[in-house]
Amino acid sequence: MAQRSFKIFFAEQFLAISADGRLASAIVDLLFENIPRFDHSVECSEFVLRDIGPDCCTLVKDGESLIEGDASAGPNVGECATAFLSAVTHSICEHCSSGLLLHGAAVNYRDTFLLFPGASGAGKTSTVVHLIQNGAAYLSDELIYVDNSSRRISCLARPLNIKDGRFGGLGASLESEFLDASYVVTSGGVFVRPDHFGGRVSPLSEFLDGPGAIIFPRFCPDDEPELKRSSAGYGYVKLLETLVNSRNLRKNGFEDLRKLVDRFPLWEFRFNQHTDLIRSIDHVVDQVDF
Repeated sequence: MAQRSFKIFFAEQFLAISADGRLASAIVDLLFENIPRFDHSVECSEFVLRDIGPDCCTLVKDGESLIEGDASAGPNVGECATAFLSAVTHSICEHCSSGLLLHGAAVNYRDTFLLFPGASGAGKTSTVVHLIQNGAAYLSDELIYVDNSSRRISCLARPLNIKDGRFGGLGASLESEFLDASYVVTSGGVFVRPDHFGGRVSPLSEFLDGPGAIIFPRFCPDDEPELKRSSAGYGYVKLLETLVNSRNLRKNGFEDLRKLVDRFPLWEFRFNQHTDLIRSIDHVVDQVDF
């Protein structure tokens, strides 16, 4: 029987991941394929995904059931994948006090670090998919960690989360609760590997010094596109809106956010389905000082 057991490390935290069974192992491989794995003997929270049928699993965290599963009720692959990533992300955010955790996406494009902070539906993932189809290396579309020095940035390289089959109709024709080597369909969309779009994952899980920019995306299907430089005040407020662990930080992370605002140029990017995304992002990168 297939099994997996390893630890991941992100935002100064270890988490233990285990899978028991063919289906559970396939889900774990897809979800955590691009997140660095370790084998340290350190106490930490443990997540266990276990087969209870050919297309059904249970999910347990530290002995507490998160998904009980019922083989007679049919497949729950998408439910397990969604709950697994949600529980891992929640655990990271709940305990992180060593730096900023931002809800956002990131890529390495033309040797430039690009951060796209934003709420769900802002267009982060759509922008990232366009970029990785044009040579960008994928870093994350969910969680970005900035340590207290505001120098070291780490990205949680989970699969792309494309909601409701929004991008190019992907997901609309995929069977519900289906698991493939490159994607898993969920009730809200699809988790898909970057290489499904011909993309690659950056071998650099951490970004130290170098050129970069922060772009605040906003998908507005009925508005004219606009790309413009952002003020420090606007950037600070928008970053604050995406900060998910402020209650754990000294002075709620306000001072560290200011350091981040001072470090990178800030841009506002309003776009619709007809916008030439690559041309717009190229313009941003052209303005970055190398």
